[in-house]
Amino acid sequence: MCDDFEWDSDDYEMRDARRKFKSAMVQQFNDLYGTDEEDLNSWQNLCRILNIGPVPEGLKECREVSICRVSFIMTWDG
Repeated sequence: MCDDFEWDSDDYEMRDARRKFKSAMVQQFNDLYGTDEEDLNSWQNLCRILNIGPVPEGLKECREVSICRVSFIMTWDG
């Protein structure tokens, strides 16, 4: 995208676009999974999306396996 718009790394428009993109991603995540970090249903839904099975029944377990899975995915892709 930076090439398409001919943005440099210190370009204001590039930083503004990145900020808006990040904001949109956070908003989409919050819309899908909620903002209550104590909501077991939201955590279980995230586990399903991450193909974690069986889906843990407890909040602590959901958090642990979700974090492990996301860390693995980010390491694998990155």
